Amino acid sequence: MSASYRVQYSDEARDARTKMTPQRRRAFDTQIREIAAAPYRYGSPLDGIRERRQHVVAGAVTVYWISDRVVTVSVVRIAHTD
Repeated sequence: MSASYRVQYSDEARDARTKMTPQRRRAFDTQIREIAAAPYRYGSPLDGIRERRQHVVAGAVTVYWISDRVVTVSVVRIAHTD
């Protein structure tokens, strides 16, 4: 099995994650680690771009990019109601 992708956050996504309740943030972190282990298994491509994906993570709509060259999942947007 290959190693998980590294996860990084845009400033906007980091701020949204910080504003989550502690319970949601724990669930989000657990689920985003699962996504990092197999990012193409989750989410739906946006605008027909395989590497640009949207998935509901711990009840939050999350948009991320997958970069195979640098083995990174870049979370660019998180929308939630906390």
